[in-house]
Amino acid sequence: MSQDKPKQSLDKVIEPTTKATSFAEGETIDLDETEIFLREHNFSNEYLEELLSDKARQRKLVRKIDLIVLPLLAVTYVLQYIDKQAMSYAAVFDLFTSTGISSDQYSWFASIFYLAYLVAEYPWVFAAQKWRMGKIVGGCVLAWGSVLMFTALSGGFNGLATCRFLLGYVALSYWSSR
Repeated sequence: MSQDKPKQSLDKVIEPTTKATSFAEGETIDLDETEIFLREHNFSNEYLEELLSDKARQRKLVRKIDLIVLPLLAVTYVLQYIDKQAMSYAAVFDLFTSTGISSDQYSWFASIFYLAYLVAEYPWVFAAQKWRMGKIVGGCVLAWGSVLMFTALSGGFNGLATCRFLLGYVALSYWSSR
C-alpha cells in the first residue's frame, strides 16, 4: 500500500486495496470492492456465512441460473452463429447478382468482420471493467440485431462491408463478457 494515499472512514467511498476481516466502528481501514458493495447494502459477515452454509438455498440459486440465464445465452450464441453463416447462405442464394459484388469482394467480408473484432477488443474490455455487463451486452444485442436487419437493405459492397464491420464490432461483446 502506498504511503501517500490517505485512509478514509467507512462512511465515505473507500478505494479498494486490501481485504479487511474485522473492524470496530469508527476505525479506518481499506476494503476491496466486494466488501464495499456488501457493506453498502447491509450484508453482515454472519448473514454471508449463513448463506454460504445453506446448501438448499445454493442449489435453488444454481437451478434458477440454469433455467433462466443459460437458455438466454444459448439462444444468443445460436443467433450469433447463424449471423456468421448468413453470408455463406446468401452467396448460395444469388448474393453476387443481386448486389453486384465479385468473388474477390466477397472474400473480404470475413476479414472485415474479424478486423472489427480486433479493433473492438480494447474498448469492450475497458467497458467490461467500468460498467455493468448486463447493460452493455443488452445494448450490443439490440445493436447487433439492428445492424443485421440493415444488412438486408445493403445493395452493394460498401453497405455490406460496413454492416460486416459493425457486426464484428458488437459481436465481441458476447465473447468478452464470458
